[in-house]
Amino acid sequence: NPCRMRIQGDFDSLPFRPGTFDAVAFTASLFLTPAPETAVAEANRVRTSDGVVGAVAPEGWYIDGEDAFERVGRESRSPAPTSAVIAAFEEAFDTVSGVWRFEVTAERIRRFHSIPAVGARLYPRCSPEERAARVGELFADVEGTGEQRWRWLVGR
Repeated sequence: NPCRMRIQGDFDSLPFRPGTFDAVAFTASLFLTPAPETAVAEANRVRTSDGVVGAVAPEGWYIDGEDAFERVGRESRSPAPTSAVIAAFEEAFDTVSGVWRFEVTAERIRRFHSIPAVGARLYPRCSPEERAARVGELFADVEGTGEQRWRWLVGR
C-alpha cells in the first residue's frame, strides 16, 4: 500500500519534487542537524500547499523542579538548540506549538542517556562503552522524580 511507505532522505536535500507530500514529520530529529532552517526549507519545498510539517525538540529534563543537567554541572548539547528549531519554524510557517511533559525519574535519565547514541550528546569523543560508564557516573548522585519536556511544533 503506497500510503504506508516510509521515505527517508537527507535533511538538506530531499530527493523529491516540490509539493510531493501532504505531511513531513521530523520525529525527534530536527535538533540533530546544525542548520534546522535548511531542513525546514526543504520540508516546506516538498509539502503540498495545504500540507503540514511537524517536529519535536527537547526542552529539558527536570528533577524536583531543577534542570537535571544544571544539578550535575553539565549541558546536554545537540547540534541545534530548541530555540533554533522554533525560529526556523516561525520563519517558514504559521506555527502552532506547545510542550509535552512526561514523568521521569533519575533512574530513567541515567538509562536513557546511557544509550550510546544519546550519550554522544554528552561525550561525543568517547567510545560507546565509555559513554555509558561516564553517564552512570555523571548522574550517580541524582535522585528524585520530575519531568521530561519536549516542544512540539506544527507548521502550515
